[in-house]
Amino acid sequence: MTRKSMASAAVLFAIVWPIFAADAASSAGYEPDNPSTRLFDTGTTAGDPLPATAVAEKKGWVALAEEDVTHNFAGDAVLLNDRLAVLLRARSAGAELYTQTASAAARQASIVPVLDGSGESTPAAVRIVENSPAAVTVEVGLRPPGTSGAKLVYRLTTGQAILELRPGEGVRKVRVEATGRYLAVPDFFGDDMVFTANGFAGPRLGLPAENFFLHFVDRGNCLLMCVWPSSRQQAAALLAGPGSQRTIQGSEIECLPGKSLWIAALAAPGIWHEESVAGAEGPAATTLDWKPPFPAKWRASLAGSSPIGPSWYIRNPHDADQGAALPADRSPCCLDAQRGTVQIRTGMLSPSDGQGPRSLVIYPIDRTRTTPLAAFCPIDILRATLGVGPCQYILQTEGLASDTNPTPDSVMTWVEKQFSKRREKKAADEIRDLLAQMVDHVGHAEQRIEKYAQLARDVRSLCEANAADAAAVGLSTALRPALDYLEHAIGPQAGSARSGEHARKCSAEIIALIGTQNAAAECRRLAAEVRRIGAAQDRALANCRMATRWLRQQVSMLASQAPDSADLGRKIERRIDETLTTSTK
Repeated sequence: MTRKSMASAAVLFAIVWPIFAADAASSAGYEPDNPSTRLFDTGTTAGDPLPATAVAEKKGWVALAEEDVTHNFAGDAVLLNDRLAVLLRARSAGAELYTQTASAAARQASIVPVLDGSGESTPAAVRIVENSPAAVTVEVGLRPPGTSGAKLVYRLTTGQAILELRPGEGVRKVRVEATGRYLAVPDFFGDDMVFTANGFAGPRLGLPAENFFLHFVDRGNCLLMCVWPSSRQQAAALLAGPGSQRTIQGSEIECLPGKSLWIAALAAPGIWHEESVAGAEGPAATTLDWKPPFPAKWRASLAGSSPIGPSWYIRNPHDADQGAALPADRSPCCLDAQRGTVQIRTGMLSPSDGQGPRSLVIYPIDRTRTTPLAAFCPIDILRATLGVGPCQYILQTEGLASDTNPTPDSVMTWVEKQFSKRREKKAADEIRDLLAQMVDHVGHAEQRIEKYAQLARDVRSLCEANAADAAAVGLSTALRPALDYLEHAIGPQAGSARSGEHARKCSAEIIALIGTQNAAAECRRLAAEVRRIGAAQDRALANCRMATRWLRQQVSMLASQAPDSADLGRKIERRIDETLTTSTK
C-alpha cells in the first residue's frame, strides 16, 4: 500500500469509526429478549410520541452502562425491559408507555402528571436514581409556573409488565391517556362494572373503584391496569366526543404524598374481546368469534349504556381449577374445544341489570394451574402491587381481616385434611377452636351485609322525607337504578341469621364426627356446605360494596348537576360514608 493510499484509508477510518462506535454503543450489552432492565438515551428530543417502529428499532439510542447514574441525557430517557418501554419526554411533562417484544412495539398510553398551579410544565431536571439489571429508577423534576416545583419518579423492574410511579409534593393527580370503548372496575367475587362513554354527559365520570380498574386498549391486544394503595384516592374516567361517538379518553387518579401508583400493561393477541349480544334471552347458543390466547380464568361481562350488568366466569369443563365452582346454571359462557359460546338462559338477568343493546366483554382475571408463567392476569398485578389476593382484599376492605382470617374455605381445607389423614382426634381442640372462629367470622360478615341493607332503607327514607321538594324528587328518581342495584346485591342475605345458624349447625356436626368410623366422607359433604355459605357471603359483600360506591358517585355527580338538591345529596353521602368507613385502610 502506498503512503497516499494509507493516508486515504486513515481519513476514511476517521470518518467511519464514530458511526461504528455509535452503533456499538447503542447495542452494547443489550439483548432484546433479556428481561433485565436497561436505561437508554435516544439522543434526540421528540415533542410528539415516538412511532412504535422507532421504539422497536432503537436506532441511534445509546445504552447506558450499568450503575451509570451521572449521565446527562442528550435526548429523551427510556426505561426498558423485555415487556415495557417507558419514554420520558424532555420537551414536555409526562411519559409514553409502550409494550414491546424482541421484534415489535405498540404505544398503549401517555402518562401525564397533573400539578398544583396552572399553565404548562416542562421537566426542570432528570436524575438517575437507580440503574441496574434488577431495576431502573429515574426522577423527573417539574416546575410549573408560580410553584416551587414538583417531582415524579418512574421505576421499572426486571421482567415485570408494571411501571411504578412515585408522585412527590406538587403532583395532585396522574392522568392516563388511553383511548378505548370500555373501562372496567373488577370485583373478583361479585359482578364487575363495565363502563362505556355512552349514556354519560360531561367530560368526567367518577368511578366506584377503590384501588384498581382496567382500560381496554389496542383493539383487543392490551389491558392497562391502574392500581393505587388507598381507598381515599378518587379515580375518574375522562370522556369525549359527540353522541354515540363518545369514547373513553383516559382516566385520572388522585395522588397521596409518599404513596405509589402502578400501571401494568398486560399484552397478548386477543387478551380481551367484545361481541354484540341480543338484548333478549335466546334459546340457542352463540359461538363467539374468539378463542383464548392462553389458559386462565376468563371473565365475561355485559356492557351497555348502564354499567350495571352481570358478570360470569367462563366455564371450562376441561380445566380442573374451575369444575364444580362454575355450574352451568350460573354461567351462560363456556369454552368448548377452545371456542367460546354464550347462551343467556331465563333467570340469568335481573331487572337491575339494565336494558338495551349490549356487548359481551371478555378478559382474564386470574391464572389457573395451566396458565403460562410468562402470562400475567389482573390478580397477579394485585398481588405484586398491593401484596394481597382477592380473598384477603375483600376482608381488608370490609374490615374483616385478622391475623388468622378464619374464612370458611381456609378453615374447612385444614379440617378436611385432618379427617382425611385420620388425625382429627389428635387435633380435636384445634378443630373446635378454628370452627368457632369460622362461625364468628360468618356472623361478622352477616352483620356487614345487614349494614348495607340498613343503608338502603335509610336512603329510601331520606328520599321519601323530601318528597315535597321537586329538586329532591328529581335526585331520588335519578338514584333509583343505583339503589335498586344495591338492594338486589343484598338479596336474601339481609334480615336473617340463616347463614350463621347454618354454619354453626355444620360445625357442630363436624365436631360430632371426631373419632367416628368413615368420618372423612361426611366431613367433605359438610365442608362443601360451609364453603357455599362463605362463597355466597363473599359475593354479597363484593356486590354490596361496589353498589354502594357507585351510589356514592351517582349522588355526587347528580347533586353537582342540580344544586337545589345538594342538601339531600350531602345527607345521603354522609350516610354512605358511615357505612364504607369500616375499612381498615
